[in-house]
Amino acid sequence: MPSSRPMRRNSWPRPADARHLRRLGIRFLKRWGIESPALEASLLLSHAAQRDRTFGFAAGRGDVLDPEAHRRYRELLRRRAQGVPLAYLLGRAEFYRFRVRVGPGVLIPRPETELLLEVALDLTKATPPSPEGGFRWGDAGTGSGILGIGLALSRPGDEVWLWDRDPRALSFAAANAWELGLARQVRLLKGGWWPAFPLRFTGVVANPPYLSLADWEKAAREVRQEPMGALVAGATGLEALEEVVKGAPPHLYPGGFLAVEIGAGQEKAVVGYLEAAGFEDVFYKRDGAGIPRVVAGRWPGG
Repeated sequence: MPSSRPMRRNSWPRPADARHLRRLGIRFLKRWGIESPALEASLLLSHAAQRDRTFGFAAGRGDVLDPEAHRRYRELLRRRAQGVPLAYLLGRAEFYRFRVRVGPGVLIPRPETELLLEVALDLTKATPPSPEGGFRWGDAGTGSGILGIGLALSRPGDEVWLWDRDPRALSFAAANAWELGLARQVRLLKGGWWPAFPLRFTGVVANPPYLSLADWEKAAREVRQEPMGALVAGATGLEALEEVVKGAPPHLYPGGFLAVEIGAGQEKAVVGYLEAAGFEDVFYKRDGAGIPRVVAGRWPGG
């Protein structure tokens, strides 16, 4: 395995020509097996230079990094080679049509989770308002807040609640809601899978941990940098999903829905959980790779 030091010191240009630094970064990341070395080297260069995201891609002759930015770039490359996720190094991640803050201690948004948001938004079209009038949505185990924030941005007149048991996750969710102008629309709670008091919702989304302990042992080094508690449910991987479904009925208005993200091969079990709990119109939807990824159902009860 190559050394984790970016390169010999004398291979880095003085002064630090940005275009040449980008080429060296691409070469280094490629040697370490990074799948998109040109993209990542460009983004890390922009981040080190504290410039917009286009800088690393468009840097030309005459673009020079100051010594501190040069040092930051070398350090970012070194940490990326050690398996630190790109999103943690940049402090940001893309999701749906917006960007959020992320960092160690919070799950990095995945493209497949966008399907959960899309399913939820589609279900809202046929969801009746609460008896008090209006709509109230929940994001259980919110993490960085992406699902609840996506609902809030898509439905600006609705009330959205986010909750998580991890204070680090809640701090990211709060910062993201504030930065996206949602401080008055979004409310945050600290707690488990369901609020400890009788709060009801017209719809709830959840992306609970669904890896098994065996899955975690086989996970890529980069994945294992993320919080284990946000990814691993237990021996089977179904423990958190079962808990979320069983706890849902007292927190849903009649006609409200629950939609959850699941792992590969879990659709039969999770559909069974919803049906056993009394949900109706239960279905699952496949992601772009053809894997059942979201299970949802409506609560008919009073």
